[in-house]
Amino acid sequence: MNYHEQYDAYLARAKRALEEACRRYLPAESQVCQAARYSLMGGGVMLPNPSPLVIAEQYGTLATLHPGRIDLGLGRAPGTDQNTMRALRRSGASADSFPEDVMELQGYLQGRSRIPGVDAYPGRGTDVPLYILGSSLFGAGLAATLGLPYAFASHFSPGALH
Repeated sequence: MNYHEQYDAYLARAKRALEEACRRYLPAESQVCQAARYSLMGGGVMLPNPSPLVIAEQYGTLATLHPGRIDLGLGRAPGTDQNTMRALRRSGASADSFPEDVMELQGYLQGRSRIPGVDAYPGRGTDVPLYILGSSLFGAGLAATLGLPYAFASHFSPGALH
């Protein structure tokens, strides 16, 4: 592929990513505009469902439009029933790769992709702050290992507070 073909492919991918982000996140964009003085967290993205690249491009779009105002909470639960998981082309085992998925997403957002030749556009280098969401010691341990904040879902595991 020559330079012009690569550039055309890049533009086509960036255009598709922006269209996808706008279609999915136009309501979020509207909320960001209305809350002009606040940071907003896209809490509750269950990372076993969408790919890290898709999330990096979608939240990277919001972060590009509103620098310093977008945060992202990540959970490892499927967040849905078995039939919907099948429709999303995911399996129950998708949660097993959560630590790797978080690091892959973090790499895209920091501009240091873990997959050679693949970058998130928009999203690359936006450094969207990530939070690990969880109701177990697994999430807390992962957050500590990666140096990320942890939000504990005490309403799911109230006994774990003691």
